Amino acid sequence: MSSVGILLSTVLLAQGAGVPPDAPSPFPVAQDASETTATLEGVITRVGTGVPIPRAAVSLTPVANADDSAPIVEFLRPGPPPNATTDAGGRFVIEGLAPGAYRVTASRNGFVRQEYGRRQGEPAGIAVVLAAGDILDASFELTPAATVTGRVYDALGEPVAYAHVSAMQTQVLPDGDEVIRSVQTATTDDRGQYRLFWLSPGDYRVSAGTSGARSGNYVSVFALRSTSGFSSITTPNTQPHAEEMTAYHPGVPDAVLATIVSVAPGEERGGVDIELAPGPRFTVSGRVIAPEPIQAFATVSLRPAGPATVLGGRSRYTSSVIDADGGFTVRNVAPGTYTLEARAEAAGERWLEGDVDVEVTNLDIRNLAIPLIAHIDVIGNFFIEDPATQAATEAVSVLERSRAQVALVDHDGEVAGFGGMRNDDGEFRIGSVAPGAYAVDAPMPNQGLYLKRVMVGLDEVALGDRITIGPGFAEPLYVLLSPNGGRVEGVAANRDGEPVTNALVTLVPIDFGNAALEGLSFASPSRTRTDRNGGYSLTGIAPGEYDLFAWDGTASVRYQDPDFIGRYTGRGERVVVDENDAFELDLEVIPAREVRQAR
Repeated sequence: MSSVGILLSTVLLAQGAGVPPDAPSPFPVAQDASETTATLEGVITRVGTGVPIPRAAVSLTPVANADDSAPIVEFLRPGPPPNATTDAGGRFVIEGLAPGAYRVTASRNGFVRQEYGRRQGEPAGIAVVLAAGDILDASFELTPAATVTGRVYDALGEPVAYAHVSAMQTQVLPDGDEVIRSVQTATTDDRGQYRLFWLSPGDYRVSAGTSGARSGNYVSVFALRSTSGFSSITTPNTQPHAEEMTAYHPGVPDAVLATIVSVAPGEERGGVDIELAPGPRFTVSGRVIAPEPIQAFATVSLRPAGPATVLGGRSRYTSSVIDADGGFTVRNVAPGTYTLEARAEAAGERWLEGDVDVEVTNLDIRNLAIPLIAHIDVIGNFFIEDPATQAATEAVSVLERSRAQVALVDHDGEVAGFGGMRNDDGEFRIGSVAPGAYAVDAPMPNQGLYLKRVMVGLDEVALGDRITIGPGFAEPLYVLLSPNGGRVEGVAANRDGEPVTNALVTLVPIDFGNAALEGLSFASPSRTRTDRNGGYSLTGIAPGEYDLFAWDGTASVRYQDPDFIGRYTGRGERVVVDENDAFELDLEVIPAREVRQAR
């Protein structure tokens, strides 16, 4: 144990078990909102024309701060969300709003649902921040929605009824991976025809499949414990269909071969037909081996290898029951590479899990064995370091219990489990953690606090070091958050000095890309977006050295990709942050065209 660890142990013993050092403050309770209210008003118009749109629905979603897209949970902001409908002149007024940050959206039949401040190509809009007594204008424009129609038919030209049709778009994730995601769905009628409406202008791949259709080709079964063992329950219309099919327009089996369908604002694009042809299907069966009796229910899922949304991959799952002897059978499996996952509940609400890789080629696979491993519950406490400045005191006073999370991160940077605050004493529980080695993280981006120390029982653990969790692990985790981090704020402008709204600002640690720290929030870029005046603010910055960048909000910025960030070395501002430091740094926005050229 280090000398620091010895000192910590001494303090712990002096204070009593369960009370870590340097943390005299219990977790704070959020203050009540002021009774003084604000007003939001504006006009909703058709993009490019200024023509007002009557009867548009306008809704507000409270968020924790202007940089956050996650809504505040109901118990923190009770009652229905504020809303209004535009009048004949497209005008709306919402009064009696509590001070705080809100995201504003408008919708109208025939138009794309729009968030205030969002420009074409941007992932999201910007929040409006209301102070007591404010009367704020939030006017914006709606874009006419596009429509795609077509027909789904089989190899004989017969219509396929109840086929599931999806409009899918390619997106670039912050780490650089490309994925396709379904953005709109429809179901074919008795003539095999479909209609995908309310689409944003852009490029799409259109897919169709019988999985989930009324004909019934998706297995949905589970087992319940009874006095004689297990009894299976099968939901209606769930028996596998002999000709389960999936294809992309015009009738190809893989997304990478699909014909791209481009639509303009307000366009109705017809003739996007899809031919579905049956392919070979096989059976995968075997037995689950559990180290202890299974108490409740058990399932097996066959998941396509790799992320389900990766370009060209399939996203559906096939599930099967585990019988009284641990046997399972998964039918109608298309050729491909899969991960076979089993999950069951043991005594004490603990989970047993296991998986094996499966390659399905041209034969049924039988006699697979899936060993299950018992999971462990991890408990602990959050503590808050005493604030050293007025800004730190304010950060603690507005901190909301529900936003504190502790996570366990594996060697691949994946979160294996997380737990939230359970009470005002800072207690947390991470349930059902698979045995392994994990780093402890407390992701609280731009919340005014940072992760300062971690202890396992009486021993301090260096940030980023792994702790081993296995059978018999019973030491509590102590997580110390500090409100005494640094703060950086300023204005992001273009080369002409004009402030840029909704620009993405990223604060990147100099050692970003260290494989040993992959997936940990304190070693990854933090981010925010500029407000209507180009202003930004990042708080709760851990001591360290960083590069600060501003990017055009319409660009697909791979800010979690070290190789991408490395191309822009020297384009940002270098800053060294210590506790309680405050910097004001204006940034030049990197244009979207430069980001596109770098891809």
